[in-house]
Amino acid sequence: MNQRKKSALAGRVLIGILIAAAPFVGLIRHSPVYSQTDATPNSIPLLRTPTVPTFAEPDLDVIEPLSIDLDKIVEQAASLLEDRLKALEEENAALRAEITELSERLDALEALARFPTVTPVPEGTQQPTLTPTRTPNPSGYDCETTLLSPYYYGEFSRGAEFNFTIRIRNTGSKEWGNEVMMEWVSGLKAEKTPIYAYALPQGTVAIDDEIEYSIVMVAPDEVGGDGKFTSAYALKNDQETFCEFEYNIFVP
Repeated sequence: MNQRKKSALAGRVLIGILIAAAPFVGLIRHSPVYSQTDATPNSIPLLRTPTVPTFAEPDLDVIEPLSIDLDKIVEQAASLLEDRLKALEEENAALRAEITELSERLDALEALARFPTVTPVPEGTQQPTLTPTRTPNPSGYDCETTLLSPYYYGEFSRGAEFNFTIRIRNTGSKEWGNEVMMEWVSGLKAEKTPIYAYALPQGTVAIDDEIEYSIVMVAPDEVGGDGKFTSAYALKNDQETFCEFEYNIFVP
């Protein structure tokens, strides 16, 4: 009885070993190193040593040498460098021109900053036409004047330029010729270009005709007192002074 149990137990163990080894047998049969031709019928398949592939030595005579045209490469590089230098020279010239233009603008702005500024003159009433309060001049030389600029005590900054413009009408009984001239009489002498006497702006002035003088003046740089200035002018002939007039300015 014990002998039968031992035989049955041994059979079960052998069957278990075969069942466990079955997957490994399948892997061996599908392996690239397994050869069916090496196995004989009813025999266990054998493993063979895999073969290592061999490579032929390259034929060095068949390889063509690499050809490089160094002269052409150098020529192309020199051409590119020359083009770049020309572009840089053009950019440099443009920058120099721009710098010159900016410098000229700066000089103009500095000159403008140094130019005396004129304080805006408040609008006011022109000086009324001077009506003679005396009897007509026996010599026949008389006039009537209207001051066009500056306004009465117009305000100007120191050193500023302005125009003294006067309109004069011949109200006498004689025609004026080259014997009549305009001269400074008294007060502020502010002419930009000082002249002893100013000739008539035209050859002759008939009775009831009008003429105009316009003279560039410069406000004084030195101011004292209340800053008010008066300048008087008159017409003169060979024998007398007649037709006096004036302008007034304020320089703070």
